[in-house]
Amino acid sequence: MMTFSIVTPHLNSGPWLPLCIESVADQQGVEVEHLIHDGGSSDGSLDELAARPGLRVTIAKDGGMYDAINRGLRAATGSLVAHLNADEQYLPGALAAVAAEFQKDPKLDVLLGYTVVVDAAGEFLCCRKSLKPLRLTRFTDNSTFTNAIFMRRSAVDRYGLYFDTTLRIISDAEWMLRCVTRPGLKMAVLRRYTSAFTETGANLDLTPGAFEESIEFTRRNPRWAKRLRPALKVFARLRRLALGGYRQRPFGYEIFTLADRSRRTRIEVLKPTCIWWTRAPRAAGSRYRWLKTMLGKVSGKRTSR
Repeated sequence: MMTFSIVTPHLNSGPWLPLCIESVADQQGVEVEHLIHDGGSSDGSLDELAARPGLRVTIAKDGGMYDAINRGLRAATGSLVAHLNADEQYLPGALAAVAAEFQKDPKLDVLLGYTVVVDAAGEFLCCRKSLKPLRLTRFTDNSTFTNAIFMRRSAVDRYGLYFDTTLRIISDAEWMLRCVTRPGLKMAVLRRYTSAFTETGANLDLTPGAFEESIEFTRRNPRWAKRLRPALKVFARLRRLALGGYRQRPFGYEIFTLADRSRRTRIEVLKPTCIWWTRAPRAAGSRYRWLKTMLGKVSGKRTSR
């Protein structure tokens, strides 16, 4: 039997961490260790951790989320590893399905699954289907959620699949870019929903800091990628359309919710969409706050002269 090490970075996540823990604990047919790296929470969530048997909990100051994940990956003892943020969950049977794919192909290094995006109450917002990334579109198309990425532990060291801690919010984009360009690394897609991402309203990827890092990350791209960025985006979306990335039949999923932490709640989705309609206004708000901050800094410099 293949074993899993699931790493969860944590800092003051409020009520979300118990749901994450439950979704790992009830996985059937696999052996799992769940490593929680807490950076020094002060919201009482450590009391919740202390009451749960079977967890490997580390409490230590770190250099941010990706530093915590890297520490967890290095401490992992499982043959398969992944990381799951406190506001995310695994769906029933996800890890068993992942293990089966790795067992079928001993040369497989990284497996990508599908993600369901839900709101704070657990209701459906959209679904996100991973596609195997291409070298051509690696600078513009990073649609895989980190909660749906699974790695062979041996591949982490062989290909250096640790996260760049100089990027504190969008290091997963840089990580995927390295994966695509690593000679010999084999990646595949599991056409199954493995994970759920909760839009809590406080997600780091919708903060002004994330937008600022995104700009900096784009600046690192080669000149040809910057010039062809609009065309590459169009190509990536057309590819996604052709491969069914925007289509989904009615389906259901089961997650733990704040209303009922003791068991999974079944949600039926009669009219699914693969478009994250609520994301655009939130992202626009994030960019506005970032621009306002930048203008304030410029204005301050001018005034101080």
